[in-house]
Amino acid sequence: MLKYVHALICTCTFFFTIDAQVSPDVNVSLEKDKYRFEDLISLIEENSDYTFSYNVSIVQSIDSLEIGPGIISLREALDYINSNLNLEYEVQAEFNKIILTEKLESRFSGNVFDAVSGESLQDVLIYSKQGILGNTNSEGYYSIFVKNFIDTIYFNYLGYKQETRSRSDILLNGSLIPLTSRNILDNVVITDRDQTFENIYPEKKIDREDLSNSQNISGNDDVFAYIRKLPGVSVGSEGQNGLNVRGGGPDQNLILMDGLPIYEASHLGGMSSVFISDAIKNIDFYKSAFPARFGGKLASILDVRLKDGHRNEFKRSVSMGIEGIEGHIEGPIGESTTINLNGKYSWFSILASPLIESNLDFNTSELNYSDGYVKLSHWFSPSNRISVSVYSGNDLIRLVRDENPDQQNFSFNDVNRIEWGNRLVSGHWNLALNKRLFLNSSLGISSYNYSSRGAYQINYVENDTLKTNSFDILSKSDLRDIILQSRLDFYSEKIGKFSFGFVSTLHKNAPSIRESEIFLDPELIPSTGLDSIYNSQEHALYIENERYFKNGWKLETGLRLNYFGGLDNDYIYLQPRLGLKHEKENILFSSSYARMSQHIHLLVNPGPGLPSDLWVPSTSSIAPEIADVFDLGLQFSKSNFVFGSTIFYNQYSNVIEYSNDSDILYSLIIDNKLFNVSVDNTNWEDRVSIGKGWSYGIVFSFGFVTDKLRW
Repeated sequence: MLKYVHALICTCTFFFTIDAQVSPDVNVSLEKDKYRFEDLISLIEENSDYTFSYNVSIVQSIDSLEIGPGIISLREALDYINSNLNLEYEVQAEFNKIILTEKLESRFSGNVFDAVSGESLQDVLIYSKQGILGNTNSEGYYSIFVKNFIDTIYFNYLGYKQETRSRSDILLNGSLIPLTSRNILDNVVITDRDQTFENIYPEKKIDREDLSNSQNISGNDDVFAYIRKLPGVSVGSEGQNGLNVRGGGPDQNLILMDGLPIYEASHLGGMSSVFISDAIKNIDFYKSAFPARFGGKLASILDVRLKDGHRNEFKRSVSMGIEGIEGHIEGPIGESTTINLNGKYSWFSILASPLIESNLDFNTSELNYSDGYVKLSHWFSPSNRISVSVYSGNDLIRLVRDENPDQQNFSFNDVNRIEWGNRLVSGHWNLALNKRLFLNSSLGISSYNYSSRGAYQINYVENDTLKTNSFDILSKSDLRDIILQSRLDFYSEKIGKFSFGFVSTLHKNAPSIRESEIFLDPELIPSTGLDSIYNSQEHALYIENERYFKNGWKLETGLRLNYFGGLDNDYIYLQPRLGLKHEKENILFSSSYARMSQHIHLLVNPGPGLPSDLWVPSTSSIAPEIADVFDLGLQFSKSNFVFGSTIFYNQYSNVIEYSNDSDILYSLIIDNKLFNVSVDNTNWEDRVSIGKGWSYGIVFSFGFVTDKLRW
C-alpha cells in the first residue's frame, strides 16, 4: 500500500510545484496597500536586476492594485499579476528580463448562490456558445478557463432563471453570481437566451419541484417516495422503506447526510424517511457512474446535503397531519452566521394504537418516532466557510399481549419491542486556497443503535398437567463510525477538474443475538455487551478527473485504493471508475463502469420487513462483497417529450446470505399456536452462506412535461 501512497504524493507534488522555480529569489518591500501598475513595476526594478518588457496598451485599463503592505518575493508579485490581471509572464534569467503578455485565456472563479436565501448552489452548469466551461462544486464554487474571444458566459441551474455575464462584467463587479428561482417569475418573459446547453442537467440531480410532488403514505413530501418512482428502483421488503436498485439489496445503498452514513433511513416500516424536505439543500442519487470519492456500498448512492440556513431573513413553518407535527426555522444569527433547525415528531400512535389493540388483541401498543436537525454555518469569506451538523432520530414499536392472566388452564403472554435510531455530528471546513485550489475537509461521528425483543409464553393444561411453552429472543446491533475525510480540487486548463483525497474510518460493530426457552421480564430491554465487539478500520485514497471536450463529450475517470482490516484480516482493493457522456442536439449517450466493495454487511431477518437486522463487519472468514457495475444508456428528447433506455449488468462476488431457524419477531405470527422452536446461540459467522450473484436488465423511461402537467 505504501507504494501507492508514494506514487500519489509524487503526482500531487508535481502538479503543485510545477511553477515553483519560475521566479528569482528577490524580496520587495511594499509600504502601501495600493499601487498603480507602473509604480509597482518600477519598485520591482529598483529592488532587483530585472527589467520588464510589455506593450503599454494592454495595461492602460488597469486600476490600482491591492497588494501591500509588507515584504513579498518577486515570485509572489508575479503570481499576483498573473492571477488578478489578464497577463502572463515569462522570465528570461539570462537577460534579466521579465516579459508580460496578454493571456490567450483567463481564469474566472467565484461562487454561485440563491439570490433570495444566500444558499450556495451545487452543480450549476457554466457554458458559452462554444461549449461547456464547467460546474460549481458542492459549495457553489467555480473555477473556469475562458478564451479571450469569448465574451458571454451563461450560468444555468435546474429550477432557476438563467444568468448571463460578460467577461468585463465579472472582472469589474466581482465573481459572486446570484440566481433567481423561476417560481417567482411567473409573469416574466425570458428572452435573449442561448439554447445550446441550457437543458443539460446532471442525471444524478433530484429537482426540488419533483420532490414536492412526491408524497409518502401519510401525504407529506418525501425523498424515498420520489426515488421509488425512478427507473431501475423498486420498493424493498414489504412494510419497509427500503430500496432495491437494479437488483441490489436494501443494505447495498450508501445513504449520506452531510457526508456521513445513515444506516436506517425509514420510520415505522415505511411510514416515511428520516429526511425532512425543508431541511434539504441538495440531493444527488447515483445508480451508476459512481465517483471515486464514494465507496463502501455496491448498488447506489444517495447524497443529501442540508441547508446552511437563510442568510437574509428568518423563515419558519409548522405543519401537522396524520403522520405528526413538523417544524422548520432558519435564518441569520449574526452578520456571517446562520442556523437551520428542523424537527418532526409522530403522533401516529394516538391514531393507530386503538385500532391495533382492538383488532389484534394487544393490551399495549406504542408506535412513535422523531427526527431533529441542527446546522450552524459561519462564513469568513464567500469561499471560506465552517459548519457543524447534528442529527438525531429514533423509532419505537412496542406490542404487548397478555391473555387470560388469571386463568390456570390457559394463558398467553406475547411481548414484541423494536427500537432503532441514528445519531450523527459532523464539522466541515470549505476553503478556496486560490483560484485553482479548493479544499473540503470534515470530521464526524455517525452511530446507529438497534435493539429488539420477541418473546412469548403459553401456559396450558395437558393430561391434567400444567405445562409451559416459551421462547425469548433478544437482538442488538450497535454501530459507530468515526470518519475523517478531505478532498482537494485542482482546476487546470489542460486536464480539467482534478480531485484527490482520502477517507479514514474507524468502525465499531457490536452485533448480538441471544435465544432462550425461558420467558424473561416482559419489560426487559436488551442490554449492552451481549456479544462480541468488533473494532475495524477502513482507509481510502482516490483520484478523480472531470473533463469536457469539444462537440459535447465529457469524460469522468477515477481510481480508488481501498483498505479494510483490523480483525486479523487485511483487504486491499483497487477500484477503477469510468464514465463517458456525449450530447448532440436532442440525443444523450452515456456509458460507465465502476468496481465497488462493501465491508459492512447486513444480516437480514427472514421474517417481517421491519429493520430487525444486524450489521456486521468483514472478518477473516467473511470477505468484503465486490460488485462490477456496467451501464449503457441512450436518451432522446423532443419538445416536451423525453424517452430513454438503459442497459445494465452487475456482477457480485462474496455475497452473503443469513439463515436463522427462528425469526426475531416469531411471536408476531404464531397466532396462539404451539411451535417447537429450538434455541441456537451459535456465532453469526456460522450462520452465513457466501456465494456469487448477477443482476441485469433493460430499463425504459418516458416523460412528458408542460407548464401545467408533469407525467
